[in-house]
Amino acid sequence: MRVFASIEELADVSPVDDGVQVVTAVTVERDAGGQPVCVAETVSRLVRDVAR
Repeated sequence: MRVFASIEELADVSPVDDGVQVVTAVTVERDAGGQPVCVAETVSRLVRDVAR
């Protein structure tokens, strides 16, 4: 079985201490399926290296 993930949209970008928070909508599908096996929002924090 093969699975494929795609970022559907960049839902939100907001400032946080020392960086930004990014929320994306992700869909995971399998090779022979008619429906997605997972639809989720991921939350990532991108922080600056303040030691530099």
